[in-house]
Amino acid sequence: MVDYVITEHALFQMQRRGISESECGLGMKITYDPNTDTMTIILKESVVAESDEEKKGIIIDYDDDGDMVSLEILDAKKRITQPTQLVYELADQAVEPGTR
Repeated sequence: MVDYVITEHALFQMQRRGISESECGLGMKITYDPNTDTMTIILKESVVAESDEEKKGIIIDYDDDGDMVSLEILDAKKRITQPTQLVYELADQAVEPGTR
């Protein structure tokens, strides 16, 4: 069994996302919440062991191995040109959301 401390922020994020400790490997996910003006980029579904606010309004979550698992951007409209639009690019190919 692995011993770790889940921060209050990490626990909140897990509960908000409906993530149990046994879940992982669901792929990258980007969400924007207009009510809180927050963008969350989940790189992999994993238990968040630590959260750091590297810069004001930028929260990075890490797993037990120290790998970044998600990034939360507060006051997203101030930091992102159009937080409700996304273009996903793969090896020099632009892919519009929902087309693949």
